[in-house]
Amino acid sequence: MDMPQHIEDDDIILEVPNVASKKLAKEIHAATMETLELLKPWLSWARDDYLVEDVIKYLRKWCIANWKEKKGFAYFIRDKKTGQFCGSIDIVRVDNKAKLGEIGYWLAKSAQGKGYMTKAVLLLEKVAFDNGFNRLEIRNAKQNPKSANVAKRAGYHLDGVLRQDRWNPYYQIITDTNVWSKLKSDK
Repeated sequence: MDMPQHIEDDDIILEVPNVASKKLAKEIHAATMETLELLKPWLSWARDDYLVEDVIKYLRKWCIANWKEKKGFAYFIRDKKTGQFCGSIDIVRVDNKAKLGEIGYWLAKSAQGKGYMTKAVLLLEKVAFDNGFNRLEIRNAKQNPKSANVAKRAGYHLDGVLRQDRWNPYYQIITDTNVWSKLKSDK
């Protein structure tokens, strides 16, 4: 399954982070720090000691390496008019035989409330289905209604809840996970 390097609509651009530059890493780091308190409960990498160097490692070891091996497809979301970095969306856990993957995402605090994430999910899924995917999933902690609302607005079906399947170090509890899906035939 191949994916394009660039996807856009009237409002946003999804672009592949194919270089691990310090300038890009600083931009992502600034958006992460701005949004840190909203991210920490749900994303294990979002922590107070998160550094620009950690972003560079993420770019090199996850984004670029997984793209080359077609194991994952990371995109950065930008406002089309301003070019501002808004967040990240990716397809992880790619299974080429089953033609499925899981969409993950986060949005900078300054970009929230503009519909960008729902648009990004819909853009990414269209291209994914056009390029060989048959099933896309979104998984979110049941206790994270903002993430669930993105899945709902994008028309994903709630397949079920994995009960007490994940440790949440932020809240020090075991959480439930919603599993949402959309099939190519659902379009």
